[in-house]
Amino acid sequence: MKKLLSLITAAILLCGISTTASAQSIYEMLHGVSWTQIEPLPDAHDISIPGTITITKNTTFTNKNIILETNGILQIKNGTSLTLKNSCIYVENGGTIRIIDGTLKLKELSSIGNNGIISVGETGKLNVTYGSINIYPQGKFINNGKFTGYRGKNLNSALSQIKKFDSSFDLSDYVMFLNTYPDTHHDSYMAGTKIYLYYRIDNIQTDYRYVLEIKNGKLNITHPDQPTSEIYTPELINSLRARAQQYHFPEMNYTNVQRRQYYLYYHNATEHDSGLDMEAGTMIAESVWFCTDGEVTMDDGVSVFI
Repeated sequence: MKKLLSLITAAILLCGISTTASAQSIYEMLHGVSWTQIEPLPDAHDISIPGTITITKNTTFTNKNIILETNGILQIKNGTSLTLKNSCIYVENGGTIRIIDGTLKLKELSSIGNNGIISVGETGKLNVTYGSINIYPQGKFINNGKFTGYRGKNLNSALSQIKKFDSSFDLSDYVMFLNTYPDTHHDSYMAGTKIYLYYRIDNIQTDYRYVLEIKNGKLNITHPDQPTSEIYTPELINSLRARAQQYHFPEMNYTNVQRRQYYLYYHNATEHDSGLDMEAGTMIAESVWFCTDGEVTMDDGVSVFI
């Protein structure tokens, strides 16, 4: 296997700003208006939350990008709801969404990208009517409440079906990518909820996966032939951790830019999402940073075999 081979080095510019721009100017452009008090709600399209914001009355965000910064906390309590409509929340590593005893609703193609923590309390609710949730390898999803998808489908119940195959299944051990589309979506055959779960070791995403598809009220689960315990032995897990520890991600020029840093491991010979064939045992360090300018998303990242 090739060692330390640079696979991708994309884009010299971030959002049209030259590499000589200051970290502060890039931070201000990417993060938008800082929201530090519950009232008034910012009118800006791009909003960042650097501290703690508590939703204590029913609130709706429409056409907004919200960055929950490192050390930022967005919490919903007192039985209130926060509804996203055509909006997204990006949770940086170290940021937290707490649904204590309220409801977070994703509608009209809204999304959450999570590198921090999403915590749903026992009386909390997370409802994805139309949109997506991406739990990246650096992120955690702690769900002790009610988790529902399209048409109110109970996703807790759907996920519990995996235990019929693997009694030790724990959602916190998996990276999750969830998409929900209503019947009115232009690709009507996609209507329903689809969940991809990839087994995670620390911030190493493996190619061991479950696929749950809920369509017309019916659940279909695709899973590997063996449970994780038969593949990911303590010896293999320790080996992967050692490989990750020996690699040091390069320092970014702009420390305040949103970013993801994680690893991908391919236990089996498989095809990467990019279409690249991977040999069994391949491990990749991935570093991605990006910004959004209107409808244009610009990525800059590096993938390195280790």
